[in-house]
Parts: sequence; C-alpha cells; structure tokens
Amino acid sequence: MAAARPRASRGDRARKLLLDAALDCFSAYGFEGASMRLIAERAQISPPLLMYHFDSKENLWAAALEDIVGHYVEHIRDVLAENHALTATETLKIYLAEYIKLSAEKPQLLRIMTQQSIQESDKFEWLLDKFLRRHFELITDLIRRAQLEGNVRAGNPAQLYYFIISSISTPFTAGRGYKILSGSDIFSDVEMKSLLDFVTDILFLENGG
Repeated sequence: MAAARPRASRGDRARKLLLDAALDCFSAYGFEGASMRLIAERAQISPPLLMYHFDSKENLWAAALEDIVGHYVEHIRDVLAENHALTATETLKIYLAEYIKLSAEKPQLLRIMTQQSIQESDKFEWLLDKFLRRHFELITDLIRRAQLEGNVRAGNPAQLYYFIISSISTPFTAGRGYKILSGSDIFSDVEMKSLLDFVTDILFLENGG
C-alpha cells in the first residue's frame, strides 16, 4: 500500500501537467492545430506516457474541458446552494466575483469556447449538453430574479448573461494586448477589482449597487 502511493502521485502530477498543457495548446492552436506531440512537449511528458493517460486527442480534449468547465459549473452550483438564503441580487454579485476568478485563472477557456462555437462542432454541442445549458439556465434565472427585486437593469437575461461573460473574460483573454494598450496588468488584484466594480456599476441599478 505504501509503495503504491508515490506511483499514484506521479501519475496524478503527469495527468495534471498534460491537462494544463492541452488547455494551453488547444486555446492557442485550435483542436486541429494542437498535435499530441506538441502537447507532450509543452507538458514535458514523453509521447508514450501521454498516450498511456489519453489514448486519443479527442479524449484528451474532452478531459481538459471537463476538468475546467465541469469543476467550474459544479463549483458555481455549490456556491449558489450555500448562499440560497441571500437575495438574488446578493447571489448574483457573488457569481460575478467567482467568474472573475475563473477568467483570471483560466483565460484559455473563452478562446476555446469561441473557437468551437464558430465552428459549430460536435465538441461544442457536447459542452452545451453536458455542462453549459444547465449553467446558462441557472444564471439567467438568477438575473431574472434580481431584476424582479428591482436591482438589475431591464433587458433580456440571455443578453445580460453574455454581457457578463464577454465583458469579464475578454480582458483576460486579450492579456498581453490589454497590458500594452492600457498600461495595466488585468491579472493584478487592483485591476481585477476595478473590472468587477465596472461590470457591477453597469449591471446593477443604483439602489442595487
């Protein structure tokens, strides 16, 4: 038993390195452009070991997206459940803060989602059916309830949802370009708080700020 633990630990570390490298490569080069060899090189893992953990690029892509999107969607569901006694307005503000964290930690996600959405791929349909449709319904319902409380501006909740996604994610996705043009690092605590305040000011009415 004691001898098995180090092997399992090394395997877990290798898998994590491969998932992180896959996310980087898929976001930078797309599914077709990100070869298994390139991902192995990025992870500093041998190609045979990559194939041991993931026997195809399709399975690696699914595992990488499930690792990030699945955990995020589950986390948001848990956070909202923990705060079920709060008003929809208060809960929506918690969601915004959590989405800021995700965007800063995994800026690759929006690039991959945009790629797949444009291509109308089977992979995007898989993401929608497995994770995103229920998440979309959860957050748009939260927005709708906050509107009924009189604290969120009127408008189509779906459009407000995509306003939140794009306005928060885009600066992190742009990353280097944002820093060059604005002179500020979007990943800094100060800039992240400024972005959160900006989105909050636009989304919420004065009495709900």
